[in-house]
Amino acid sequence: FLTKPPENERLYQEGQKQLQLGQFAFALKTLNEAVAVKPDDPRALLALARAYVGVDQVDKAWECIVKAQQLGAGVVAEPQLASDLAKYYRQHGQYQRAVELLRPLAQNNVNGKKAELCDLDAAWGDQMLHEGDLKQALRCWEEVKELHDGSRAGEADTRLATIYQKLGEDMA
Repeated sequence: FLTKPPENERLYQEGQKQLQLGQFAFALKTLNEAVAVKPDDPRALLALARAYVGVDQVDKAWECIVKAQQLGAGVVAEPQLASDLAKYYRQHGQYQRAVELLRPLAQNNVNGKKAELCDLDAAWGDQMLHEGDLKQALRCWEEVKELHDGSRAGEADTRLATIYQKLGEDMA
């Protein structure tokens, strides 16, 4: 005989279908219901974060991701969500949040995420260099060199030399 799935699972599956169809507002409602039924379900929280990204409410998406991480399931379980949200944060100059999303994926060798993090670090490092924050620029470009992946990895030695030279000038 067939058994009916638990309500939270039914809502989660319905929300996933709505996300796949790009129906973010409907998914938002459905997945909020799923989380209300079972607040400790990290899968539902990450799906809800995706819905929030879809309706351009990234602060709420971030809150869902943080809750999911506290429950032991971070963005490694949803690499595309991490990339989408990191792209949003990068476009809005919030590099630290973008890096926080991508670093766990790169550390877990999720396909393509080392290169994505490397390119993000390079952009952030250049921005910090332009703004005169040499210590942050140094941290970014050192990570680019360490990751040695992405379209800008070959620039690391030159950028680091520039930063070291500027740091030396500041100390003189």
